[in-house]
Amino acid sequence: VKYNTIITPATLADNLHTPNWLILDCRNTLLNNSNGYRNYIQSHIPSAYYCCLDAACFDTKNSNVCSYSSSEPIEMIDKLGEWGFDENTQIVIYEDLNSSYTDSMWLKLRSLGLKNIAVLQGGFTSWREQNLPMTG
Repeated sequence: VKYNTIITPATLADNLHTPNWLILDCRNTLLNNSNGYRNYIQSHIPSAYYCCLDAACFDTKNSNVCSYSSSEPIEMIDKLGEWGFDENTQIVIYEDLNSSYTDSMWLKLRSLGLKNIAVLQGGFTSWREQNLPMTG
């Protein structure tokens, strides 16, 4: 089954070790771009990569991190490819609560022609409240 809108925390938990699934942590804070990355470092869903819409989100050369702006679509696809993305990959994106960051990332990825993109229902907040696996 391919997911292209919403995915439940239970379904993602059941597929944490499924080959060809890519999890993107999109947490960010409007007034402090470094908060999302700091939160990712403290705790995130296992095997998730940090990805934000603003290059100012972090100051690192970490290979598990990328930023995306509309002027860099090829670079975004290249970075996803480094993380194992291909046309059959299921992408799951999340932030703390589902809001504009996951909506924007979902739309940006769809604009690149990607289809199997789902938003984690309830975001990382719901994941944590259900005591599902986390790093940190």
